[in-house]
Amino acid sequence: MVIGHASSEVDRVLGDVLAGVKVAALLDAPTYANVGDNAIWVAQLRWLRARGIRVAYTCDRRTYSARALAARLPADGVILLSGGGSLGDLWPEHQELRERVVADFPARRIVVLPQSLHFESAARRERAQRSFDRHPRLTLLLRDVPSLEQAAATFAATTLLCPDITFTLALSPPRTPPSGIVWLGRWDQEARAEAQLVPPTRTDVTVVDWGDEGAVPTRSLGRRVSDSLHYRTRAAAIRFPRLRRPLAQVLAPAYERTASHHLERGCALLGRGSVVVTDRLHGHILALLLGIPHVLLDNRTGKVRACYEQWTRTAPNVRWADNAAEALDHATALLDAPAGGGGTEPPVP
Repeated sequence: MVIGHASSEVDRVLGDVLAGVKVAALLDAPTYANVGDNAIWVAQLRWLRARGIRVAYTCDRRTYSARALAARLPADGVILLSGGGSLGDLWPEHQELRERVVADFPARRIVVLPQSLHFESAARRERAQRSFDRHPRLTLLLRDVPSLEQAAATFAATTLLCPDITFTLALSPPRTPPSGIVWLGRWDQEARAEAQLVPPTRTDVTVVDWGDEGAVPTRSLGRRVSDSLHYRTRAAAIRFPRLRRPLAQVLAPAYERTASHHLERGCALLGRGSVVVTDRLHGHILALLLGIPHVLLDNRTGKVRACYEQWTRTAPNVRWADNAAEALDHATALLDAPAGGGGTEPPVP
């Protein structure tokens, strides 16, 4: 099974990297609606918890405090920087946090969890190289071979191939009866313009992105209150830096709750379609985990294709498309096939 193999590889590689570790700090929590990054955060916390690794400190890019981290993380603890697709210069605020942490803790062991690498600026690549190469105990985990090769050629740090950690998630299949096609397309700097052009030849295509609040189920009152309290606490930590240390303990569980809410909403959105079309990597991975037939397009940086080629190209009921017209043809074939095409990999129990 594709999912089982990728999950086992995460366990093997990350298990070796963190062998003997009992306590860690996990940095760069998502504070936005991108379901993929929130799924990664949830998966990381669950993976660490399942292996008895206590997370002593968490933060996002704006609540990071070197003083609070140093106070809460024992001398033998490891600093973990969250995985995703932000290693490089497309999302500079996350790269800036990594470089700041590397500079703040030159003697601590630091691990960057599975990432895709993409630089467009030679100057920013050189800055990252200078920053990372000054650290003697830095490990970079990369989600695909092109990222691994670029990282190995650029940085002196240890570089290892490791699948995206969301392959380790256990998800329940959709509860509501699906219908039609959910077209989950990027509208940010990673989007390919041609992938967004949905041919208007069907009326049962719903075009959305992760951040479309109106396209996902409404949160319960309890969740809205919980998320509101989290955002207010975070705002206080940002506005008053002296509060970051005492508020760190309050923010830690709130990050996980909010991330779990985003993950649930994302799964519910995908589950509305009998077939999904997406150029989002985690639209692909979550659809695999949920057993939903889907069609995959690449994003602008090539990370979707790279991960597909490395880990999931043999998955049943996943079809590759080079453009929107081809994607719609594949989606129509999957939609019209008996029982959604049959043969999907079952959800992880």
